[in-house]
Amino acid sequence: MSPTLDKLRRAFAGLAPRVLDAELRIQSSSSVARVSALLVESEDAHGSEYVSSRDMRRTFVSGFDGSAGTALITHDHAYLWTDGRYFLQAEHQLSKDWTLMRQGQKDVPTVEEWVEANLHAGDALAIDPLLTSVATARRLVTSASKSNASVVCCEWGANVVDQVWADAQPARVPSDLQVLGEHATLFVDAQALTPDVLAHFGSHRGLIEAYAASVPKDTASILVDPAQCNVAVFSAIPPALRKEAPSIVLRHKAIKNPVEIQGMKSAHIRDGAAQVRFFHWLQEAVTSGQVITEVSADKKQQQFRRQMADDEATCGRVTTDQMYLNDSGAQYLDGTTDVTRTVHLGQPTAHEVHCFTHVLKAHIALATSAYGKFCTFETITLIPIQRKLIDVTELTAHEIAWVDTYHADVRAKLSPLLEGGALAYLEHETRPLDLHDDDGDVTDDDDNDDDDDNRKSQAIILARLKPVGAVATDGMASKYSDTFTPPLERLMTEKEFRVAIGAINQTVADYFPCMCCVVYAYVGYALTCGLILCCARP
Repeated sequence: MSPTLDKLRRAFAGLAPRVLDAELRIQSSSSVARVSALLVESEDAHGSEYVSSRDMRRTFVSGFDGSAGTALITHDHAYLWTDGRYFLQAEHQLSKDWTLMRQGQKDVPTVEEWVEANLHAGDALAIDPLLTSVATARRLVTSASKSNASVVCCEWGANVVDQVWADAQPARVPSDLQVLGEHATLFVDAQALTPDVLAHFGSHRGLIEAYAASVPKDTASILVDPAQCNVAVFSAIPPALRKEAPSIVLRHKAIKNPVEIQGMKSAHIRDGAAQVRFFHWLQEAVTSGQVITEVSADKKQQQFRRQMADDEATCGRVTTDQMYLNDSGAQYLDGTTDVTRTVHLGQPTAHEVHCFTHVLKAHIALATSAYGKFCTFETITLIPIQRKLIDVTELTAHEIAWVDTYHADVRAKLSPLLEGGALAYLEHETRPLDLHDDDGDVTDDDDNDDDDDNRKSQAIILARLKPVGAVATDGMASKYSDTFTPPLERLMTEKEFRVAIGAINQTVADYFPCMCCVVYAYVGYALTCGLILCCARP
């Protein structure tokens, strides 16, 4: 058994029964027979997505250092919930003392569902009120109450994990406070100010205000965002003053001024060029046999743009027989980027291509959705979508056009910033999609024969012939009025046209009761094909 887990179990078993009730009031209670479990979350007291080393409590107790995850420790078991991004990493980093709960998978309960099913009358789940949001606490209290169990809080500033971590816990990371303006009011804990700090303020010491002074006495209400406010702060605010609503800061941050918008676009153009240089280098390095790990790739990427560090000890190797996901971002003076791209540096399997293509289809659906007034969606990430991972036969004509248009935009905006091999890589990856593109080949256990190629060709031709709103997603007619395709010379070669004729003939034989349903019209070399449907589908 892990010594850390053993110490944690002894520590939370001795917690005082400070019960959190349905109104999130913390009070003593005799209803708790024993504290049966401890919740260890990833966030700090501010709900930050990325925390300092001092606040990496979940990493300390479990050994798992992914950016998302929740640990729950009982007297007999230890569980870690994380999402699909980190399943492989968690399997590698968790010891045999831990059970990985694959979040979102079938038959895997959420933390709240686990609490409801496994805690019983008299049991309690321990949380730190400084680290648990109001929204999370409410869900936990509701789940626990269904089995007459409770949620209890440790004392403020007496985190159970910190007690076990003790002197080995990293120190707080000092950081500068930058004021964007001529003046600012700083509310601090006066007791935390050392004589040296007070001497530094000199004659300005009278400007130091206590925490309580940050809320004027005549305040009618205090806005509380349940998703962001922790339980400790929430419980300290008198109920009569609380007004719960999403933070107005989020709404203001969501509305960008023209300078911010232009900065975001400009940053993504420069970042896109840096990413193209990186992926070109990565493709060349891996295929030439160089040993590339996630960390060495990251260090190379830092030559193109700044990126956070990873762990040399646990990083995976980048190879030609598996997919590589690069999730990164950069800080530029005029904008911040956060982009993700998945590539395969060898030959992807049919299953990998199928999955990637369907993810791409979902992204296209989102990017082309119609939104309400004042709500717009603009694609600003400018990085090629790797061609070899796209199964063109699974895309509609509309989706193919979207990818080609996106790649044309990427090529136009990034080309002036690139040269040499990086420019050649960009031009290769952003050329228009083609049915017979060699990049589209995939590996499979079965050999592809002529019939398979012909079926794929027929499928893509039918996809290209789909008029939006007139043909169903399976390529068959869904409306029985006259439906004409665009001139085929703009869509396919003569060889492809012959395949199209065969595909349409097969479609007619399979789906329509009479051959009179189809009329082929030939207009000189500019071949135009149309379907006049007079019969309902069988």
